[in-house]
Amino acid sequence: MLLTVNEIIKRFRTEGQCYKFNPKTISYMAVKLGYNLKRIGGKIGYDQSLYTALTRHLKELLDYDSQQTVKTSQKPQKQQNLGDYYTYNGERDNIDYEWEKNEEYNFMHMKKRIIKEGAEIINNINVACKIIRDQWSSPDDYWYLFITQRVKDNFNVVDDNGNSIFSSKGWDDGNEKENRIGYAVIMGNTVEEAVNSLLNPRIKIFGSVIRYVGTNEIQGNDGRMDSVIELCKKFNARAYLSQYKRSYKEFTDPKKFSISRFTPSEIKSLYGKTDDESLKRIFHYVNVNRPKPSRPFYLIDCDDEDPRKQQQVLDQLSKVGLSVAYTYQTHAGVHYLVDLSTVANSPSARKDLAKNLNTYFRSLYGKEEEKGDHLAQTNPIEIERDKNIILYSEVGVNGRNVANPEWQKGLNFRANMPTESIMRIVNNVINEFIRREFNVI
Repeated sequence: MLLTVNEIIKRFRTEGQCYKFNPKTISYMAVKLGYNLKRIGGKIGYDQSLYTALTRHLKELLDYDSQQTVKTSQKPQKQQNLGDYYTYNGERDNIDYEWEKNEEYNFMHMKKRIIKEGAEIINNINVACKIIRDQWSSPDDYWYLFITQRVKDNFNVVDDNGNSIFSSKGWDDGNEKENRIGYAVIMGNTVEEAVNSLLNPRIKIFGSVIRYVGTNEIQGNDGRMDSVIELCKKFNARAYLSQYKRSYKEFTDPKKFSISRFTPSEIKSLYGKTDDESLKRIFHYVNVNRPKPSRPFYLIDCDDEDPRKQQQVLDQLSKVGLSVAYTYQTHAGVHYLVDLSTVANSPSARKDLAKNLNTYFRSLYGKEEEKGDHLAQTNPIEIERDKNIILYSEVGVNGRNVANPEWQKGLNFRANMPTESIMRIVNNVINEFIRREFNVI
């Protein structure tokens, strides 16, 4: 998929650190990183992977952008000067959100909020305990806890060899978006046993990082999720928990998990295998990527700290008869969990209600227009089905997302990839060369 320069700028404005870049900065860095403009149909832009590449060179991006700042004349120009921006986008960089018009939410204020937010540590253990107590009904119930190192939290980090800690080619437990660290199954014969398994979880470590942890399992024993906290600190990672219970019997029935056309090839290759590592990776995929229509809970991701916007969200929920079941803080705002089954009986009705709510949330920030196969505006407030809640995170602490942080020393994941992974990458490189040089599809 292609992204125009304007779309890349919007992503930086609405995701992660909320930076606003000059179009010339994006074009300059694209050329420097080896990206060329492409045309698909009537759209001209760069491959979507450029955005990830730019996040990994954020300091250089910021340094160059600061050089583009020029003094403006006292008399404002009648026509906005965008240089050659129209040449490859054909559209203005118009104001997209209300906070861009509001002096209280201008760009400099957004940067100050992020600096202040950098000291935050998110710990939603109390909310998680309440979710388990409210939902538990049998020993078959379980919740999935997993720990993952995300690129959005570590885009400045490099390993001891100066390489990115994320791989665009993929490896056994990592890719360009995340490195998977470990997981735990939260369940018990009684509700108190289930809660205790959260307070003292047994974390199973993914094979690719076992050598850096020193063991394939870590058992908590202090009643405060110490095993989770230890791993989050060690890898500058986040811990997540499923917002709604699952059935363990259903998972162990292989007929329930047939391969579909949406199943990634690396997961398809594991089906039928019974070794521990294959089962770990299948289990993770099923729990994180297979939401079920029957699960009634939806998450409203409100990445706006403006209390007025948050109140508008709550007012709209009240209008459609919904109440918030759980509320918890995140690094960028607040999350609300709502049970749509209280006002919509069937999965299809809940899906329609969620769609209508998303339409309303988009309206809070201006019109969103469809352009080809993409949307012109990224919405900072969105409702999604069966999304995981943030359980624990220290990624906002200053000094963690830097080139060579203390926590990263010796964690050269990609330099120690198993032979199978190396051969897979070599084959991909060879196939790409053949396709490019000989025009083989």
